[in-house]
Amino acid sequence: MSISDITEIPRSTVVRKLKILLKLKILTINNNKHYSLTGTLIKTLMPLQNIVLKRLSNFSIKVYNLIIL
Repeated sequence: MSISDITEIPRSTVVRKLKILLKLKILTINNNKHYSLTGTLIKTLMPLQNIVLKRLSNFSIKVYNLIIL
C-alpha cells in the first residue's frame, strides 16, 4: 500500500508489477511482507546510487547556499 501511496500508482498496478519482479527474482519478500532487492541487482545499482546521491548532495548544497545569500 505504501508504494502505491508514495508513487500515486494504483494499488492493483503496484501489486501486479511486484509479482512480476518476484517471479524474475529481482525482488524477494520476507515474512513481514517487506520487499528487498536481490544480491546481483544490488551490486549493479550501488555505483549508480552513489552517483545519484552525490549529485543530489551537490545540488542541495548549491540551493542551500543560494537561500542563505
